[in-house]
Amino acid sequence: MDPMMTEEDRDSVTVFFRAHPLSFDSTRRTVHVEAWLHDMEQTFLMCHIPDYLEIMLAAKCLYGDARLWWIDIGERQVPSRTWAQFRTVMLERYGPLPPRDEGAPCNDPPSTGRYHTYIHTFL
Repeated sequence: MDPMMTEEDRDSVTVFFRAHPLSFDSTRRTVHVEAWLHDMEQTFLMCHIPDYLEIMLAAKCLYGDARLWWIDIGERQVPSRTWAQFRTVMLERYGPLPPRDEGAPCNDPPSTGRYHTYIHTFL
């Protein structure tokens, strides 16, 4: 940890990671970026994380290409270090949720339907 962090900051970091926040791995895409961002926001609230630690903690939960992208480019795209800016660059890079087909049935059998196809395609 950063030696300049206060004892309170170190406690916040410990509480955050004990909450087991989701990671975002852009290579595997096991969780969509919007779901991951929402989970981060909920974890920040639940753990009473100060605003100035949010981006640092979220960045520690990035893996794969997302981590490399953040180190190489992403940090420069968030000059004032606000969560809103971080959220925006993550959505620009990894995209919003695709539009949902409201008329599509959601009760396909897992062994033959879209769920099965999704699992085998993305996991």
